[in-house]
Amino acid sequence: MWVVLAACSVLDRTPPDIEVTGPSDPVRQEAGFRIAVRDASAGVHRLALVVDDDRLHLLPPEREEMDWTLGVAALADGVHKVALSATDGSWLGNVSTVELQITVDRQPPSVQLFSTRSRQGQTIAVWVRGDERLGSGAVSFGDRTLPLFPVAGQLRALVGIPADHPPGDHAIGVVARDLAGNAATVKGVLSVAPHEYERDALTLTRPRRGNDEAEQQMRTERRALASNDAPEQRWEGPMGLPVAYGKLTKAYGYAQHYRDGGVSHHVGMDLSKRRGARISAPGNGLVVLAKSQPVYGNVVILDHGHGVISTFNHLQQVRVAKGDTVRQGQEIGTMGATGQTSTTHLLWTLVVGRVEVDPDQWLSEDFSTPPR
Repeated sequence: MWVVLAACSVLDRTPPDIEVTGPSDPVRQEAGFRIAVRDASAGVHRLALVVDDDRLHLLPPEREEMDWTLGVAALADGVHKVALSATDGSWLGNVSTVELQITVDRQPPSVQLFSTRSRQGQTIAVWVRGDERLGSGAVSFGDRTLPLFPVAGQLRALVGIPADHPPGDHAIGVVARDLAGNAATVKGVLSVAPHEYERDALTLTRPRRGNDEAEQQMRTERRALASNDAPEQRWEGPMGLPVAYGKLTKAYGYAQHYRDGGVSHHVGMDLSKRRGARISAPGNGLVVLAKSQPVYGNVVILDHGHGVISTFNHLQQVRVAKGDTVRQGQEIGTMGATGQTSTTHLLWTLVVGRVEVDPDQWLSEDFSTPPR
């Protein structure tokens, strides 16, 4: 029996099978590899990784599959050759070798900031371009820090300007990272122009705001949904009006003045039509809420991605369920007068970067692609 086994080992001329997956993007501090090595006959005796033909790293051969990390602190910026060799346990010592390349990059990108003019209540698309492909980043404006998302080889953040934001020049800061994680910073000025909103002729006493537990829970839920920054951009092109041939009864920003000197602005668009009229999705989105809420009645909330959220309030019927994916123009509900309202209408609000903005701007402007 011993002679037969020895003969089998001598006759084994099949090298091990190797599969290696390395980083496709440049790396800065370390490179991760997924390694699978198999030899059904004699097993793997030695597993070695060589960098640039002279840096040897011995790996544990007892596992067939493993994740292994290579530190690149000693490597200069540029392209490096990595060779993984597996030697089996046969008398012949059959060897398999797989070669691949990694790119080390520690230089921050050179970036430029575009689109820095807006108006009260509007959305501004902040585009960041680099001398290399960019991967992530953030925009700081006032007390908000908003993520930059890759779009068509650039980075973009959508910044909503509140209806009552002070006009003038305001500081804006950008941190952009390349695919290796190297960061570059750029500072600029965002100019906000004033906007004259229609105002109510009457001066009213400020109404008391409900503080019961149900309303507090509702406000918390809506704030949480409005703060979501989904990494997928679901909408394309300009948005569509959710009510076909509806009548605009109250525009975004409509100002109500109170006897205590305060001013509140209408943070959405009121559209009226007959009860039961079709309400359609203005853009592609994911249904993240579809239920009854205090104050707003029957509500549908869509997440369009990249910090863009739309809400549809006072619906008579809800035609979608949480988790549904909807396309632009798809019916999501019908017009009603549920919640705290005495008239049949739709309150459509659009939240961008955690701020309610004028939806009317989105009916004509395309924020989904870079400017030409």
